[in-house]
Parts: sequence; C-alpha cells; structure tokens
Amino acid sequence: MRQLGRIATIFIIFLSGTSCGMFSEEGSEGTVEKSLSPVNVSEASVETMGLASAREVSPEALDGRLLDNYNGETASLLDIRVFQFAYDSSEILEKHVAAIEGHARYLIKNSNTRVILEGHTDERGSREYNLALGERRAQSLQRRLSLLGVPESQMSVITYGEERPLELMHNEAAYAVNRRVELVYR
Repeated sequence: MRQLGRIATIFIIFLSGTSCGMFSEEGSEGTVEKSLSPVNVSEASVETMGLASAREVSPEALDGRLLDNYNGETASLLDIRVFQFAYDSSEILEKHVAAIEGHARYLIKNSNTRVILEGHTDERGSREYNLALGERRAQSLQRRLSLLGVPESQMSVITYGEERPLELMHNEAAYAVNRRVELVYR
C-alpha cells in the first residue's frame, strides 16, 4: 500500500512535469531542456493519492464509494487507510470523517476482523515526544471508532513515532505525509 502511494505521487509529478513543458523536441532526436521548472504537487493529490477528497464525499450520497480521478472507476472508502494529522496535533481532521465512518461500519459488520492503529509522526521533536504523539493520534482514532460502535476488543494501538516515515525528505510536504495513523487489518 505504501509503495502504491509513492508510485502514485511519482506518477502525478511526472504527469505534471510533462504537461508544463519539461521536454522539448528539436528535430527527430528529442532533447531535454537545460532548466526545468519546479513542479507543484497539491496537498490533495498527495493525501488522497488520486482519489476524490473525502470532504467532497457523503457516505449517504455515494453509499461508501469514492470516484477515482484518473479513470472514473469507484473505490471503497475502506481503501483509505492512512489518515493525516496537523502538526503537533492528535485531532482527527474533518476530511477523514467519512472514511472513518466507513471503517466503523465494516468492523461492526465483521466482528471477527481485527485492526491495528499505527501512530506515526514527522521527524521534528524528540524520540520520546514523537512516540507519545503517535500513540495519542492512534488513540484518538480508536476513540472515534469506539464512539461509532466498534468494540475495543477489535482494535489495538501501536506507535512508531518518527521511526517509519513514508517520505524521507526534510520539508513540510514530507512532514505532512509522515504525520499519520495507518489502519492495518488482521
């Protein structure tokens, strides 16, 4: 799943680069321009990896389905298993509510299914602080699922803090991707 996200991000960057004139053809032997313009990748494209933004989705309106921006196919709200957080926060973002509700419905219907809530942070802060923040983020999601009716016996929390980043860059875009809770079904 992580590799799919990275591939989607690279694909988006590649498509953005080719559409902004990154390559030019001279004669029959295409050449690359010497100065490449920077490619802007929107936060939405990174967070949803090509899926429609969760804040545009109503579970009632789409019956738990999302439209894929690339080819019009549908994907389940259950396909969204990574939930980002704001800097130094364990508060669930409004845009993730529909997907969380979809996971709650699934877990309630499938009482033998277990889920691990993995808390992650960006690299800023001490190791101890980040482990605690990752745990608070995972517990926040656990509380939300519990309030929606999921028995606590189906959920477990683990924190990795900054130890398992998705992005290795040292910039705000990478930090935003790394501040997350991942749902891992067992």
